[in-house]
Amino acid sequence: MPPSAKSLTPSAAFSANTRNPWSSETEAPVFEIILLIAATSGIVALARARGGQPWLWGTLTVVGYFLVPFLVTFFGVALGAAPKGVKENAQL
Repeated sequence: MPPSAKSLTPSAAFSANTRNPWSSETEAPVFEIILLIAATSGIVALARARGGQPWLWGTLTVVGYFLVPFLVTFFGVALGAAPKGVKENAQL
């Protein structure tokens, strides 16, 4: 086998993911963070314009962004939603 036809080794696959961050699913969602910053800036500007406390509403925006997925999951499970939507006694 010629050297150019070698299969990818684990280190080569890792190096490919390092060069191309979109090929890895463990990267931070940069676009989502940019949208969070934009939304928080808009809410702060609106609060400032309406005479509110911008630091309070900005903080609530960011805390809510992280807290809502956990609360939805918690209440979904507490109210009887089965994991992955399948119950053990379900008929297939």
